[in-house]
Amino acid sequence: MDFNFVQSYTSLSNSVERIRNLWLEAIINLKVNGSETKANGEKFRNGQEAQSSLIRSQMLINQIHEFVKRELIYYGINENDIFPPLGFSKPEVKINGYFKSKDQDVSVVPSHIQNKKELITWGTDTQSNKYSLYGREKEEKILMINIRSQMSSVNKNIDTLFERMIAEGLNLHMQYPTAVTGELYMIPVYEFLDKDMRENKVTYSKKQTNIAKFIEFFSYLNNYQDHKEMQYKYNKCGLIIVDFQKETPKIYFNTDELKQDNLVPKDFSYELDDLSPVKFVYNLLNEYKVHYENMQ
Repeated sequence: MDFNFVQSYTSLSNSVERIRNLWLEAIINLKVNGSETKANGEKFRNGQEAQSSLIRSQMLINQIHEFVKRELIYYGINENDIFPPLGFSKPEVKINGYFKSKDQDVSVVPSHIQNKKELITWGTDTQSNKYSLYGREKEEKILMINIRSQMSSVNKNIDTLFERMIAEGLNLHMQYPTAVTGELYMIPVYEFLDKDMRENKVTYSKKQTNIAKFIEFFSYLNNYQDHKEMQYKYNKCGLIIVDFQKETPKIYFNTDELKQDNLVPKDFSYELDDLSPVKFVYNLLNEYKVHYENMQ
């Protein structure tokens, strides 16, 4: 199927708008998923407490999970091969990497390949007496997608975020060099201010996120091809850059748009279009098809 920009753009925009609405509902009205109380039955004292509960609930990032799953289905993946299923957050697929076993946020598990439960005799789990449900042969053919966001203290934690991404890509590709992996990440142009949330107000930082650094870093991690070197890379990375200040959140798609809004230097040479969040799933599936041609 050919890429359908309108369909994919609309789906992503709806998810991002839903995130903004959930956030404002928590901060202003002290409601999380329609509830005004915490798990222990106590009422939220202020917007900051409500938004913290919202983040812990994973409801925000799950909107992007659902976008990815909808895209997979639209571009031809059997809905029954997607984990967690559309509309659910469980079960996640555990992949047994070289250094650790880790649940993947969204996975495509080819159902036509038989599971071969196998004792783990590789990496640092050799002595753990753990089993792989699928076996190494099938695990390497699972499409693995991780989805994350950093919505506060973004610039402060940027190096830690990058180190984590490198480690996770390396963990997967050291064990499964031909596995197809994707990373979709969401950042705000301007962060919500915590101090005003305590008064149930929505305000934004005047200091913008270091967008140029994110684009440059993600560009280095994009387009994994060499199976002997650069195993820290992902087959495809996607970066969702959103200005939540606007009533309809603005999603940036290319570097020219960022330059027009003075969000990156005029001489910035990296192209955000290469990290297109709208085309992320479509591009990743094209990589997956090449993977199957080479593996079968």
